[in-house]
Amino acid sequence: MYKLIFAAAVCFICNLKAHGQLIVRNFGFEQYDSKGNVISWDPINTRQQYSLNTDTTVAHTGKRAYSVEAKSDTVKDRGVGGAGTMYLSSAFKLRRTVKVSAFIKTENLREGAAGILIMLNGEKGPIFQADTHDKSPSGTTDWSKYELELPLTADVKSVSFAFIMTGKGKAWFDDFQVLIDDKIVDNSTW
Repeated sequence: MYKLIFAAAVCFICNLKAHGQLIVRNFGFEQYDSKGNVISWDPINTRQQYSLNTDTTVAHTGKRAYSVEAKSDTVKDRGVGGAGTMYLSSAFKLRRTVKVSAFIKTENLREGAAGILIMLNGEKGPIFQADTHDKSPSGTTDWSKYELELPLTADVKSVSFAFIMTGKGKAWFDDFQVLIDDKIVDNSTW
């Protein structure tokens, strides 16, 4: 069931608007536009059953983390809540691996999962995907690091990654890191 929900989130990520290469990466959720939206991240709320917010009282580092909280215990299938982004680069064909990591904290997480996912996209859509569903925290947990690493092939045109939550409770996400061939991707690289 949860694999199906994660797959739905992956399909959503495929439809994210592409971000240019020279953007603010905002992997710590510290930067916002004039309307208060997190820069470089697109919200995911497939059934509108989650509150998606930035939290200024809980953060792994910095002043903010992104939180996802189920709105009600009455809905059986909440869908998926979280946010995603896409990274485009012509340099992928010259590289071997991409690694994505993030820190996750949970409160009363049950009947679902919180994790990160990554998808390699080609000319005609997804090539391969992976998620941390099998390692998802449950209940109430402190900050823990989760990571995924995938091989890059010549047909990879973009990499999508996201953090998502299903089920009841609350999860916080912070301090994403993306490495391509063990080199950190930031605002000035790639």
